[in-house]
Amino acid sequence: MSDNLLTVVGTVVAIAALGVMVAGGVFFWRMAHRIQASTASALQASAEAHGWQFRRHQEIGLIEDHWSGTTDGVAWTSQHRGVGGNQNDDSYARHTHRWRAALVGGPPSALVAVHERSALDGVDDKVKQLPGFMQGLASAAIDHVASEFFGPDAADVDLSSWQVVEGHGIPGVRMLARTADATSRALARQVAPVLQREPAMVDASSTPPAVLMAPDAVHLAWRSQPSAVDMERGVALGVALARALTSR
Repeated sequence: MSDNLLTVVGTVVAIAALGVMVAGGVFFWRMAHRIQASTASALQASAEAHGWQFRRHQEIGLIEDHWSGTTDGVAWTSQHRGVGGNQNDDSYARHTHRWRAALVGGPPSALVAVHERSALDGVDDKVKQLPGFMQGLASAAIDHVASEFFGPDAADVDLSSWQVVEGHGIPGVRMLARTADATSRALARQVAPVLQREPAMVDASSTPPAVLMAPDAVHLAWRSQPSAVDMERGVALGVALARALTSR
């Protein structure tokens, strides 16, 4: 076989391989686009069914979903951000959901509740296990994680120095407060029934949200791909906590 013929054959094979790659890429792009469109439609339908407002913003590398509503008299807002994927496929993105409801007459001090399956659980223990000279830097990093998780309102949440609140009786859930005093223990017992019954916290098939109960607001935060079920459960948990914290 002549060199010219070998060159032609090689070119044809390369073109064919490129065609297969392009066709495969287009196929998976269309499939991802359909999945993403289906997810957005499900979120929109769920919001409409509950009387909530919903909108989605998409661009390459970023997906943002925004909700707002009033449930059982509690006004709330929520945001999901998916970062690091592409415009039509967020399978490999980092997801952060934040939910917030303002409180009037909320608790006298802040309390954080984290499930053992939550992304925040155990971070303070990991800091304490480090050599002393590293703990300062690690504590700052953990505080940044908490602030990033809950948002700007959690800028003063210093989880690495907060104390564990005992006596709430919920398996797998740890509560933290600036000071584990009688006030924080009473608050933990007050919200324990809500945390024990709401599917967002007890369903083993999902990642439970971390909860920040501050004097002026209830915050939930979790990391997973957006779904109507998770959103509905998050709203139910947040509203139940808001009502419990203002019913004294």
